[in-house]
Amino acid sequence: ADQVKDVNTIVVWNTVGITETSLPGGQAIVSWPEMIKTGQDQSDTAVDQRLANIRPGHCCCLIYTSGTTGMPKAVMVSHDNIYFEASCVMGLIGGSVGNGLDINGVPDNEERLISYLPLSHVAGMMVDIICPVALTANPKNNCYTVVHFARPYDLKLGTLKNSLQSIQPTFFIGVPRVWEKISETMKAIGASITGVKKKVSTTMKAKGLAHWRNMEMGGSGAYPCCYGLAEKIVFSKVKGNLGLDCCKFGFTGAAPIMVDTLAYFGQLGIQINEVYGMSECTGAC
Repeated sequence: ADQVKDVNTIVVWNTVGITETSLPGGQAIVSWPEMIKTGQDQSDTAVDQRLANIRPGHCCCLIYTSGTTGMPKAVMVSHDNIYFEASCVMGLIGGSVGNGLDINGVPDNEERLISYLPLSHVAGMMVDIICPVALTANPKNNCYTVVHFARPYDLKLGTLKNSLQSIQPTFFIGVPRVWEKISETMKAIGASITGVKKKVSTTMKAKGLAHWRNMEMGGSGAYPCCYGLAEKIVFSKVKGNLGLDCCKFGFTGAAPIMVDTLAYFGQLGIQINEVYGMSECTGAC
């Protein structure tokens, strides 16, 4: 506390167990309700003036990046960076799978996300904060976005699946390790299946794999014969068990993902789209 001379107040959401009103460095500790009360007594003139002075090229936020050496460094991201990126991303996804539609293309005003990535990094900021705001604010989309926050221990304990089943996100981003952990669990379950069920499952997975290959760049996007049957008797059950039965767009980024992992989900009717980018270009390229 005595090293952060520029901080004068720390606002605490949950003050249970906190007895101090200040820190050794002189910083005041106030609760969220206290801050709200203080704000109600203030004029909005200064805030309005700051808003009026904002220009597109001004720095909007500082995003920390893993692509550095030495001490952590932040990337300055401007207002027009953020607006351009959000507009492009939501426009591309909307053109591909539709905004305000369910997985079958039927109008549904609610889009759902699960937030579990660090919000101090660009993927978490863009996917969990900026894009939901941009999507909801655009009247052409005729939809709104609900962002659910995963529990802090979900990744560590492998309980993210419970959140997926409860929330049934329409968009879901998983870093490679998340998709890999899900596939490892599923493979363990699949290994216990034998007999006729195993034969049927293997046959249906071949249909899924054929379509997945057709969805690669240069492919026709065609569905093989009996794909609909495979979707009904195998894929829909797998997606439902994972909580991805409403997911229109699943994607991965932040690190390379193994082709085997993509193919594994592809054979189950789940398309994982690879995303590449950098903090300096506000996320996805």
